[in-house]
Amino acid sequence: MAEEKTNSDSRDKKPKGSGGRNNGGGNSKPASGQDDSRRIYLRGAMVMLGLALVSFVTASVFGSYSGGPPTVLKIPAEELRGGKIVGKIEPTRDHASFQVELRHPINYTHQWSQVTGEVLDANQNMLFAFGEELWAGIEENKLSFSANFNFPKKDTYYLKLSVEMAPNASNPPPLEVTYGQTAGSGVMFNWLGALAVIVGVGLWLVKGGGGGAILSGFGWLTAALMVSWPFLLVGGIVFLCIFFDVDCSD
Repeated sequence: MAEEKTNSDSRDKKPKGSGGRNNGGGNSKPASGQDDSRRIYLRGAMVMLGLALVSFVTASVFGSYSGGPPTVLKIPAEELRGGKIVGKIEPTRDHASFQVELRHPINYTHQWSQVTGEVLDANQNMLFAFGEELWAGIEENKLSFSANFNFPKKDTYYLKLSVEMAPNASNPPPLEVTYGQTAGSGVMFNWLGALAVIVGVGLWLVKGGGGGAILSGFGWLTAALMVSWPFLLVGGIVFLCIFFDVDCSD
């Protein structure tokens, strides 16, 4: 009788965790809606950062010189006082893009130099001008800048440069000039890349929770627009200037 009772008790007992089969495994939890949302934000951030990378690479390709190597000159600064035509520009097609890079390797003994460029038409009448002040100090300096412009039609143009320096500057170094036709304008791609970085980082912060967790639905888009509207405004103005061939440098 004792043996029969023992067998009966063993049949009535259930092994621990036996109910887990019916629950689909007690240690596993179904994915929550919040996890799905974070996964979407993370994928969106990866897409936007990938778009930013493509945009920056495209801008770099567009900004590269095409149609042969660029013209490189070193001109004594003394020759440029008062202005001098330093070269001829001959676009190979209508609406060709050109880039001019100017570098004046002054040091703190020269203090500063004002470099101004002018683009002249075939009759040597000024079409537009550009320029910046370069300066050198013991700890900080600015020694170069570049300018990009678009020619509406294939023709002959001229590049005129002038340099002004501090009155006490002695033995100034020559001005280094590089100019040539580029594949196109990469300005808009740079703006697009910057905007994509902002949106991508915003999506990543939303995915991470914390302060970004208060954003839901399309709230990240509103936040991104609040941050990036100056970039969109300036980028739109630049695009219109390039599209309608208007000098917006002022």
